[in-house]
Amino acid sequence: MHLQPRPVSQPSPPLLYGGDSDAALRRALRFADGWMSGGVTGDVEEIAAARDRTAALRATLAAEDATPDPARPFDTTALSPSPTPTDLARLAELGATRVVVLPWERSKDAPGVIERFMDRARGIPGIEPHTD
Repeated sequence: MHLQPRPVSQPSPPLLYGGDSDAALRRALRFADGWMSGGVTGDVEEIAAARDRTAALRATLAAEDATPDPARPFDTTALSPSPTPTDLARLAELGATRVVVLPWERSKDAPGVIERFMDRARGIPGIEPHTD
Protein backbone atom coordinates (compact mmCIF):
# COMPACT_ATOMS: atom_id res chain seq x y z
CA MET A 1 0.00 0.00 0.00
CA HIS A 2 1.23 3.49 -0.81
CA LEU A 3 0.12 6.68 0.86
CA GLN A 4 0.68 10.13 -0.58
CA PRO A 5 1.35 12.65 0.72
CA ARG A 6 3.38 10.89 3.35
CA PRO A 7 2.22 11.32 6.96
CA VAL A 8 4.00 13.96 9.00
CA SER A 9 3.59 12.17 12.36
CA GLN A 10 6.84 10.92 13.83
CA PRO A 11 7.73 8.17 14.06
CA SER A 12 4.48 7.32 12.23
CA PRO A 13 0.72 7.79 12.53
CA PRO A 14 -0.83 5.41 15.05
CA LEU A 15 -1.92 2.09 13.60
CA LEU A 16 -5.28 0.88 14.93
CA TYR A 17 -6.71 -2.61 14.48
CA GLY A 18 -10.41 -3.34 14.73
CA GLY A 19 -12.46 -6.41 15.48
CA ASP A 20 -14.11 -7.83 18.55
CA SER A 21 -12.97 -11.47 18.54
CA ASP A 22 -10.14 -12.61 20.79
CA ALA A 23 -8.03 -13.26 17.69
CA ALA A 24 -8.59 -9.67 16.50
CA LEU A 25 -7.76 -8.27 19.94
CA ARG A 26 -4.59 -10.40 20.05
CA ARG A 27 -3.51 -9.07 16.63
CA ALA A 28 -4.13 -5.50 17.79
CA LEU A 29 -2.07 -6.05 20.93
CA ARG A 30 0.80 -7.65 19.05
CA PHE A 31 1.03 -5.40 16.02
CA ALA A 32 -0.88 -2.16 16.51
CA ASP A 33 -0.77 1.00 18.60
CA GLY A 34 -4.40 0.58 19.60
CA TRP A 35 -7.77 -1.04 19.08
CA MET A 36 -10.95 0.33 17.48
CA SER A 37 -14.30 -1.08 18.49
CA GLY A 38 -16.72 -2.42 15.90
CA GLY A 39 -19.24 0.23 16.87
CA VAL A 40 -22.19 -1.59 15.35
CA THR A 41 -24.39 -1.03 18.37
CA GLY A 42 -22.39 1.63 20.15
CA ASP A 43 -23.09 -0.28 23.37
CA VAL A 44 -20.64 1.08 25.92
CA GLU A 45 -20.75 -2.06 28.05
CA GLU A 46 -19.77 -4.18 25.01
CA ILE A 47 -16.77 -1.89 24.61
CA ALA A 48 -16.05 -2.27 28.35
CA ALA A 49 -16.17 -6.07 28.03
CA ALA A 50 -13.77 -5.96 25.07
CA ARG A 51 -11.40 -3.74 27.08
CA ASP A 52 -11.51 -6.28 29.93
CA ARG A 53 -10.72 -9.09 27.46
CA THR A 54 -7.93 -6.95 26.00
CA ALA A 55 -6.35 -6.50 29.44
CA ALA A 56 -6.48 -10.26 30.08
CA LEU A 57 -5.04 -11.05 26.64
CA ARG A 58 -2.29 -8.46 27.12
CA ALA A 59 -1.27 -10.17 30.37
CA THR A 60 -1.25 -13.57 28.60
CA LEU A 61 0.82 -12.25 25.68
CA ALA A 62 3.26 -10.59 28.07
CA ALA A 63 3.69 -13.87 29.96
CA GLU A 64 4.33 -15.64 26.64
CA ASP A 65 6.70 -12.82 25.61
CA ALA A 66 4.60 -12.50 22.45
CA THR A 67 4.21 -8.73 22.56
CA PRO A 68 7.05 -6.33 21.71
CA ASP A 69 6.77 -4.21 24.85
CA PRO A 70 4.09 -4.91 27.48
CA ALA A 71 4.58 -1.40 28.92
CA ARG A 72 3.95 0.44 25.63
CA PRO A 73 0.83 2.60 25.46
CA PHE A 74 -2.19 1.01 23.80
CA ASP A 75 -5.04 3.30 22.73
CA THR A 76 -8.74 2.54 22.55
CA THR A 77 -10.93 4.19 19.94
CA ALA A 78 -14.64 3.62 20.47
CA LEU A 79 -17.08 3.84 17.59
CA SER A 80 -20.36 4.93 19.10
CA PRO A 81 -22.88 6.45 16.67
CA SER A 82 -24.73 8.71 19.10
CA PRO A 83 -23.45 8.39 22.66
CA THR A 84 -25.21 10.11 25.53
CA PRO A 85 -23.22 12.27 27.96
CA THR A 86 -23.35 9.30 30.37
CA ASP A 87 -21.89 7.04 27.65
CA LEU A 88 -19.09 9.54 27.00
CA ALA A 89 -18.25 9.77 30.69
CA ARG A 90 -18.17 5.95 30.93
CA LEU A 91 -15.92 5.71 27.85
CA ALA A 92 -13.53 8.25 29.38
CA GLU A 93 -13.58 6.21 32.60
CA LEU A 94 -12.71 3.09 30.56
CA GLY A 95 -9.69 4.90 29.12
CA ALA A 96 -10.94 5.45 25.58
CA THR A 97 -8.56 7.91 23.96
CA ARG A 98 -11.07 8.91 21.29
CA VAL A 99 -14.71 8.34 20.41
CA VAL A 100 -15.86 8.44 16.80
CA VAL A 101 -19.48 9.58 16.59
CA LEU A 102 -22.08 9.97 13.87
CA PRO A 103 -24.90 11.73 15.73
CA TRP A 104 -26.97 12.57 12.64
CA GLU A 105 -29.06 10.60 10.17
CA ARG A 106 -28.96 12.93 7.15
CA SER A 107 -25.93 14.83 5.88
CA LYS A 108 -27.78 18.13 5.69
CA ASP A 109 -28.49 17.88 9.43
CA ALA A 110 -24.86 17.22 10.37
CA PRO A 111 -23.55 20.75 11.18
CA GLY A 112 -26.29 21.64 13.67
CA VAL A 113 -26.39 18.20 15.24
CA ILE A 114 -22.61 18.15 15.66
CA GLU A 115 -22.68 21.56 17.39
CA ARG A 116 -25.42 20.42 19.79
CA PHE A 117 -23.58 17.17 20.46
CA MET A 118 -20.32 19.01 21.24
CA ASP A 119 -22.17 21.41 23.54
CA ARG A 120 -23.52 18.41 25.50
CA ALA A 121 -20.05 16.80 25.62
CA ARG A 122 -18.28 19.88 26.99
CA GLY A 123 -17.82 19.73 30.72
CA ILE A 124 -17.70 15.93 30.95
CA PRO A 125 -14.50 15.04 32.83
CA GLY A 126 -11.89 13.59 30.50
CA ILE A 127 -13.68 14.72 27.33
CA GLU A 128 -12.25 17.32 24.94
CA PRO A 129 -14.60 17.60 21.93
CA HIS A 130 -13.00 18.31 18.56
CA THR A 131 -13.88 17.65 14.95
CA ASP A 132 -10.74 16.20 13.35
